[in-house]
Amino acid sequence: MFVYVYGTLKEGNSNNHYLDNAEFIEEAEFTANHTMFTLLNNYNGSLYKRFPCLIKTPQIKNTIKGEIFKIDEETLMYLDQLESNGSMYQREEVEINGKTCFVYYFISNNFGGIITKEDEF
Repeated sequence: MFVYVYGTLKEGNSNNHYLDNAEFIEEAEFTANHTMFTLLNNYNGSLYKRFPCLIKTPQIKNTIKGEIFKIDEETLMYLDQLESNGSMYQREEVEINGKTCFVYYFISNNFGGIITKEDEF
């Protein structure tokens, strides 16, 4: 099975260690009715970049740059926990470069932060 990652899970970013047992397949662009945003949180009175979130936008189509990894069931379980699958993010299957991939869409701002538009993370 495959997962498409677009933010902190990408190679060189802070959560990539969750993919230590995964196989990097390729960089990929994913075009669909979605937009990348960044959740900003208030910490000691100042805003800081928290993490990216991909939100479905029915009227707006965008291309997101990311990476495809081949993963096993155990890695999928860890990713579901990291992304709070079903409460903060929702895992869905999409077709990217001829592969059926899981992608995590942001569904809930439980942090109460500010969601701001950002092209790439």
